[in-house]
Amino acid sequence: MSELAELLSHQPLPGGVLLRGLPVADGREDHLIRQVMALANSDSASSRCLVFGAEQGAAGTVAVIGLCDADVARLTAQLRLCINAIEPALDVRVVTAVVTGKTVAALVIDNSSNPPYVAGPASPGDLRAGECWLFDEQGLRPAARADLDNMYATRRQRQQQIVLIGIGDDPRNEILEVQVPDNSKLPSRVATLKLSAAVKAQAIAAAIVGRDDTAMARLAHLRIFGADEPFRQDGPTTLKRALKEVPDEYREADLYYRFEERAVRMNLSVMNNCAEVLRSAILDLTFPVVAGLEFATQLYGPSGQSSNMKRAYPEVRQEKDCIRVRASLGDLAPGSTTRAFPAALRLAVDRSLVGQKIALRYILDAEGLLAPRQGRLRIKLRA
Repeated sequence: MSELAELLSHQPLPGGVLLRGLPVADGREDHLIRQVMALANSDSASSRCLVFGAEQGAAGTVAVIGLCDADVARLTAQLRLCINAIEPALDVRVVTAVVTGKTVAALVIDNSSNPPYVAGPASPGDLRAGECWLFDEQGLRPAARADLDNMYATRRQRQQQIVLIGIGDDPRNEILEVQVPDNSKLPSRVATLKLSAAVKAQAIAAAIVGRDDTAMARLAHLRIFGADEPFRQDGPTTLKRALKEVPDEYREADLYYRFEERAVRMNLSVMNNCAEVLRSAILDLTFPVVAGLEFATQLYGPSGQSSNMKRAYPEVRQEKDCIRVRASLGDLAPGSTTRAFPAALRLAVDRSLVGQKIALRYILDAEGLLAPRQGRLRIKLRA
């Protein structure tokens, strides 16, 4: 029996399981976000989920009405809006199951240990940044000042007993905001432009004077390559061959430029607030596959020089639908803060990603934890 089917088999349902019939219509996503936010802010110690495709039946039973494929697709799309709209980062996923021959789906909150959860600046509809919602006996309602004070107090108390994982040197920091570097002077691109200009200049000179002219060639070389590069009387065949060889000749220089000189560097901090040593800690990060976002798999030195820090770099694996990064942290002493990677993770970010947010999942496992520590972090890319 699946996780969701097992939950729906309980009578009565656990306190954190709410039946919601059909998914909200397009354009009403703000209503769904309020419900997810309220559920994340609840005190339920059991599983927390909004179940779609089922309603409350007679005598406390569950009446399964079912969903079509379009309903599940809409719910999956709405999940992305929820993740982007709620702060701090919230771990939510869609699960489906077949119950009595019909499809049901649920938005499941795996980890909501950092309330209060509020609406962020990317909230849709009439949901305003800073809004906070709760469930009580009367249903859905906005949080009052006293509610927020209680949640902050509970959050501070919980943080004394858990492992904190954050970006940079602050294990409480969940967002990395970085400026996307200008990668327009990629060595191979610069070389291609110069060689192409040299080929064109030779063709123009030959058309004007009808033969090779050293004086004109020197002037063209000075204009294109500058005074620092010695003049060579290369013919068009030599220049065109050099043009074809640019990708191979500048491969190392391009890697160094993209993943060292113009890289976005990212590291994490792990704080052990437990009362005991966490042994053999392993940190796994999962990034989405995003066009224009690439990860270095090692450290790169300048062209012709190999890096001597390969063993300090985290393990990076490119998979079909994600990028996985793993680091062994060793033993984490009580009260200690540890940097996740001896050498920061290097990311090459294209300018087309300016203004976007990238969410990543983390899982920390270690001997001494009752369950792996899971959560989400975000990268905000600005111009």
